[in-house]
Amino acid sequence: MVFRREAEGEIKEVRDCKIAVFSCPVDALHTETKGTVLLTSADELTQFSKGEENLMEKGSGVTSSQILRGMVFRREAEGEIKEVRDCKIAVFSCPVDALHTETKGTVLLTSADELTQFSKGEENLMEKHMQAIADAGVKVVVSGGKIGELALHYANKLGIMLVRLSSKFDIRRLCQATGAVALPRLTAPTAEEVGHVTHVRTDEIADASVVIFEQDVHEGSVVTILVRGSTDNIMDDVERAIDDGVNTFKCLTRSPKVVAGAGATEIELARRLLSYADTLTGLEQYAVREFARAFEVAVRTLAENAGEKATEIIAMLYAKHESGQHHTGLVTKPGGEVEVGDSVKFSILDTHLLKRWAIRFATDAACTVLRVDQFVYGNHIYHTDVCLTALRPRYQRMLDGHYLLGSRFSCSSRPSMTVTAQTSPDVNSDPFLLENPLEAGPVEDPDDPLDPSFFDVVDSLEGGTNDSPDLYSVLGVPRDADIATIRTAYKRLSLLLHPDRHTSSSTGDSNSVPNRLVVADAEAAFGRVSTAYAVLSDPAKRRIYDAYGHEGLQVQGWEITGCEKSAPEMRLEYLMLKQKAKAEKQLQLTQPSSEFALGLDLTDVFDRYLEEPIEERTVRPKPSVNQLTLAQSVTAGLTTRNAVTLAGQVTAHNGLGVGTWMLMWRHHCGKRSLLSFTTIDSEVSYGRGGRGLGAGVRLRRAFGDRFVGNLGFSLNSAGSQAQSRISLIPGISTGWHIQLLPRTQARIEWRWNLDPGLSAEVLWSSEGDEYAVRLSTRLSAIGRAGVALRLEKTVLWSWLNPPRGSGAGKGEETHSWNSTPDWAKDDEEELEIHSGKHGRIFGSVDVNTVDLVELTVGAQCSVSLYSRLSGSLSFSFQRGVNLRISLLRGTQSYSLPIILSEQPNRVAAGYGFVVPLLLFAAFRTLVYEPYLNRQLERAQVSRRAKLRNELIRRRREALSTQELMKHTANRIRESEAAVGGLVIVQATFGYIPPVDSEQKLSDAGGPLNFDVTIPLQALVEQNQLRLPPGRWSDIQGFYDPCVGIVRLPGQKGVLRQLHVVYTFHNTPHEVIADESQGLAIPLAKHKIETL
Repeated sequence: MVFRREAEGEIKEVRDCKIAVFSCPVDALHTETKGTVLLTSADELTQFSKGEENLMEKGSGVTSSQILRGMVFRREAEGEIKEVRDCKIAVFSCPVDALHTETKGTVLLTSADELTQFSKGEENLMEKHMQAIADAGVKVVVSGGKIGELALHYANKLGIMLVRLSSKFDIRRLCQATGAVALPRLTAPTAEEVGHVTHVRTDEIADASVVIFEQDVHEGSVVTILVRGSTDNIMDDVERAIDDGVNTFKCLTRSPKVVAGAGATEIELARRLLSYADTLTGLEQYAVREFARAFEVAVRTLAENAGEKATEIIAMLYAKHESGQHHTGLVTKPGGEVEVGDSVKFSILDTHLLKRWAIRFATDAACTVLRVDQFVYGNHIYHTDVCLTALRPRYQRMLDGHYLLGSRFSCSSRPSMTVTAQTSPDVNSDPFLLENPLEAGPVEDPDDPLDPSFFDVVDSLEGGTNDSPDLYSVLGVPRDADIATIRTAYKRLSLLLHPDRHTSSSTGDSNSVPNRLVVADAEAAFGRVSTAYAVLSDPAKRRIYDAYGHEGLQVQGWEITGCEKSAPEMRLEYLMLKQKAKAEKQLQLTQPSSEFALGLDLTDVFDRYLEEPIEERTVRPKPSVNQLTLAQSVTAGLTTRNAVTLAGQVTAHNGLGVGTWMLMWRHHCGKRSLLSFTTIDSEVSYGRGGRGLGAGVRLRRAFGDRFVGNLGFSLNSAGSQAQSRISLIPGISTGWHIQLLPRTQARIEWRWNLDPGLSAEVLWSSEGDEYAVRLSTRLSAIGRAGVALRLEKTVLWSWLNPPRGSGAGKGEETHSWNSTPDWAKDDEEELEIHSGKHGRIFGSVDVNTVDLVELTVGAQCSVSLYSRLSGSLSFSFQRGVNLRISLLRGTQSYSLPIILSEQPNRVAAGYGFVVPLLLFAAFRTLVYEPYLNRQLERAQVSRRAKLRNELIRRRREALSTQELMKHTANRIRESEAAVGGLVIVQATFGYIPPVDSEQKLSDAGGPLNFDVTIPLQALVEQNQLRLPPGRWSDIQGFYDPCVGIVRLPGQKGVLRQLHVVYTFHNTPHEVIADESQGLAIPLAKHKIETL
């Protein structure tokens, strides 16, 4: 007979033999009783909860339970090798078999030899893999997948024991116990990747086949407790007892303190809280009493479970504690009798650590509920919340030392254990901060407070306060990277920072405190990488991010964020913003402007030697004031289309005083009116132009985008010697404003009867207003005529540019403020040249019938955000030499016209040109700039001190990320050093001072640089490292230690540089790179030349 089956064992052929047939399975019979195997640690009992495994097998009583040093798996060895001693072990998470291809293919075989060669190729490959594993000294191979027949054959041939574990948790525990590393593919392991085991054997426990991995007493860190029992209830009780004992011992290794049990601790705390409540007044004592009664719940529960009356038991306990018996509780004697007695005498104790944390968690939960109620119901619960907050330090002192037994638990009979708990890092324990002691910032002088505007200047110089990370720098790719580059960078960082690679610490317990912190750091770092990849891998989100940044991605709505300011600080900030908004609104409604001019006559300095006789000359010249002008205007907006302006001016010149006032009403016509889109100015004035009372109307309207026309009518009175006669003079004016070219404007105006004449002007400016040219002509009815040409140029001279810290310098935020109304301009208004914050020089030539020729040169510059200083020197044949210095601050103008000479004096012109420049340079260099630098330094120190906690948090975050990269960085360093590749010796990011500099590397905010050797080494690929330009502080393992610092004039060094010392081909190299340029190493020009 022929059956389509295959023999199960290794015997494939038998001749002339007997045969037996069974209808049942040829296997061991299962039994009815069960057993449990619990995994725990001899050196680290904190690993107990993660090392638990249940085996339900047939067994005897509890007395047959035993402890096995090692691990037990309910499996059977796959091959013929059933026992190995003192051997190396290799663990593979992949199948031990020939890998199949992802795509299907067809092989055409035409002869038997080809078929033989085809099958031998796969055999030779598997034999090569198994031989390489055997050459590494491995005698035991554990696989997480299936084991192929060829691998089984060569393993039997080479004497290798094969074990298959299908659970990844079993593989993880075995790696922890043996020190092996789970390899993802079938390859020869290195010496660091193999583990060691003392004895591996197969055995039967309660008729179940198991594989036992035994370790030496001093080498093994894992034991297996085999619990035998006849029923599930018995084994559950034994398991629970073992679990409680291990956890209790674990708590005692952390804090070897115990307190009295049986409710004695709770009653004593309640008694002391009630005593403390008697010392309070008002509603607070009720909250303290309720808090004390909450401790009675534990005693009440014990009494009810024992069948006793809870009220009587609590009263008896209070009486005992009042008499001084602080250890009295509800004790259960060995015979089962319950009574009130000394819990310490009967050895009923509780661990101090467990009791302390239980009370703390319960109190925090109660405070949280009260805060929620306070938010909902208002201030009704306020006193209770305050009382509970005030109680926390008191009961904390009770738990820490006021109510302890005074003796520590003796652990001499137990194995020596140490449980290390990693807490939040202390600032003073940071080794880098200890090496670079922080300097406390100077105490603010209350008599000399710092101007808050300098904080805004520091923020502007630093580039704003945007804390959003640069997603391109997070992934380490350039901004023009394609999707393939982004995906590759994401995969590389995932291999470094994925939480699954850091779930097991060196102790192997993923539930321990150190490992939980490592996993939390890995989750935070991987979360940043995943967020960056999610945005940059989506084309739509990437375009939004490139155009608008993080603000464009956060348009879904309002987000709830934590408040970092207290209620008084928020209220003060609200009042300041409210007052500022009120002041700005008032300024916008009134639009005040003022002008002050003081004229000086210094002709006595240069002209007196030519006019006075020798005997009448005085020893010192006498300057005099020949002019004083004061002007003020206020505009009030009545409605959105109506405004009223009141202005006045007083002028005193050579002993004669003149006063002028004017009232104007401006109305903007609507679309549906007869004069649609027309502005009508109606004004009443007195003393304007030397005339009496006058009235006028002016209409202004735009025709298209290039033409603006105006038409005005006026009627003024002129006084005469006969007081009974009044002369009325009418006047008409009309003009056009034309946009000839995009950068060229023209204006023409004609006046009749009242100041009759014709004037025209053409203005041209270059792109960016770097150059400007103005050509103007005028002709009056009385025969006066003139032509003027004015040239202006923007210059980048340092002494004309705004100083650093003035608010108008490079990189500082500026905004224009121009609230001067149109009426305030002169009737013969000129086209305005909009000058930026850079300095400008100008010169003009005016040819007219009065002065013949007048030459003027001057310069202007910004000295602060709202202030501009200008000076001009004019030279003419009729008016001599005149100097004018003006300061424009906002809408206020201050002028100082000075007459140096009434004749064209070259000496006066020289002094008028040189002396103001020297005075300006001396004041700016010796007074103004040092003052700004001092204020900026004070603002910088204050801001760094406020950012200290945030900088410490960022530094801790970077250090935790570097800790995740350390293993990979060390592996890459060793592999690079083995082939003479790129090895990072030292890398520092931040402020890199010059070699000869003695500047300190720390300030009030902390260290100014940061070691980044580990992340740079982890990013090395194929003997090279590339960092694209960008914000390097967002690279994983980096942070910006220079937040809040601006580079002031006179200081050396550049902020945010990367100093790298590396070796390539065992040759030292060094480079200092700026984050705006990028980094590419190795390069030949970085080589350090040795003499």
